[in-house]
Amino acid sequence: MPFLITEYANGLQVADLELVQGGHLLPLKQWIDQFVTVHPRELTIRELIKSVADKGGGAHVDNWPNESLATMQSMGPAGVGCHVLYTVALARLGQQFGLYYTQFRDQFGFNGKLEDSVARFDPEHPSVVNRAKVSDALETGARSIYRYSVLKRIQ
Repeated sequence: MPFLITEYANGLQVADLELVQGGHLLPLKQWIDQFVTVHPRELTIRELIKSVADKGGGAHVDNWPNESLATMQSMGPAGVGCHVLYTVALARLGQQFGLYYTQFRDQFGFNGKLEDSVARFDPEHPSVVNRAKVSDALETGARSIYRYSVLKRIQ
């Protein structure tokens, strides 16, 4: 799964999944079982979440991480492990879902179509304006952007 890492001048690194606008939506089971890395070990989103939750601080911090977590800890740019960056990217995606859900509930309660919420998304809604975000000063300053993609031989 491709994602972007933005490293700001103060050292802050933020990761975001690169979703294809207008692309084919996958069922959750298929989405969570797609690969996020293939070298030196193939890892799926499911394995990443489980490894971080079980060994990397979700439930406790383990001095002897499993193979999946050890692989992810050593692969990130600028000294940050990919396990952290993928977790940040998944959390930011979850935040986006939450913003859409909040507005959906405000507009439709429990009745309505999801497509209506997407079409009527309000970027000035208090949930959007007050969300956790990178400051304007950092957004307009110097930064480096890394694009990570997964390439896998299929034959």
